[in-house]
Amino acid sequence: MIKNNYAFIDSNNLYLGISGDIINGKRQKIYSGWKLDYKRFRVYLRDKYGIEKTFLFIGFKPGNQAMYTKLQEYGYICVFKPTLASTDQFRETKEEALSYFVGGIIPEDKGFAIKPWKKVRWGEQQIIVHGTEAIAMGNYFFTPADSDIETKVEFTFGYMMDENGNLRINAHHSSLPFTPAE
Repeated sequence: MIKNNYAFIDSNNLYLGISGDIINGKRQKIYSGWKLDYKRFRVYLRDKYGIEKTFLFIGFKPGNQAMYTKLQEYGYICVFKPTLASTDQFRETKEEALSYFVGGIIPEDKGFAIKPWKKVRWGEQQIIVHGTEAIAMGNYFFTPADSDIETKVEFTFGYMMDENGNLRINAHHSSLPFTPAE
């Protein structure tokens, strides 16, 4: 087996790749996606490919803390990527991820979710619709309450219709635009 063999998994792509239903032109489900047993998948990666560490890049939602704990118990290293972080760009614990939203243990965190924003403006965006799913990419601009200086943020949102016909967000990523080196 290879030493220092690591796996880097984008959890959203993994989820979307296995869980989607296929709907025909008559809006009838002709295939049901399947669910992944993350515990067995981690064992499979270790036993079949000698994967020592499995990094799972995943979006952070405070209500999913029990799931993150389970994934970590299974041997995954959960990595959370906050939008406006520059020093500690990836977060491996729920405490570090929560720090980004409400402030706390990471010095650069000011509490994105509790910061008073006076305006959010949506800029250019492109949307692709395919059946009951859509993906939108573009820019939005955040203006803090104490300033008129906008922060430009690039976004990607994935959408899907649930079984009741409600539009749901099933993927999200935001980041600051690339800044070339001088």
